[in-house]
Amino acid sequence: MRNFAEPVRARGPVLVWEGPRNAEAIVVLDPTGAAKHGELPATWRPLAGRRQVVWCRLPAVHGPFDELADVLSEIAGQVGPAWVVTSGPVAREMIGRVSELGDLVRAVLLVDPEMTVLSDIEGLADTIGVHIEVVARSRPGLRDRVEPPLPLGHPDVVSPVARIVLASEPNGGSKDGVHDTPA
Repeated sequence: MRNFAEPVRARGPVLVWEGPRNAEAIVVLDPTGAAKHGELPATWRPLAGRRQVVWCRLPAVHGPFDELADVLSEIAGQVGPAWVVTSGPVAREMIGRVSELGDLVRAVLLVDPEMTVLSDIEGLADTIGVHIEVVARSRPGLRDRVEPPLPLGHPDVVSPVARIVLASEPNGGSKDGVHDTPA
């Protein structure tokens, strides 16, 4: 498993917030600390043209991520519950945090959750009262070349997240083709 507490990943902002403030929001809880220069990964920028994307850089947090409640409350007060995306080694912990904030969360979208989470998704969803779905998994072979969990900026993560979020629009999210890339 990778070391998610690398000092270089802890530098930079805790939150990177892009997209229209009056649009539905996606909160990305990133254990690897991408977006350290204050910009979303390039793969997320087209989606940020249609949705708020709040990238939470967990390595930049010193102690528990107490800002999650504030971020979700602010979003809910403006546009309603947010989508939450997280991955691998922090999935269970973040699902636990979401359970305390269930009314502020529309769904939890997971990338490469650990086996204990994967085997108990239905039970966790029932417990917290929020839909939980696995949207991307690493597959051994030449295509990935990345050990799990897939980075949250990977196109195989962004594509299914965009498809799910944009499909929730009344018109199915078909305006600009942001989600047309296959998973």
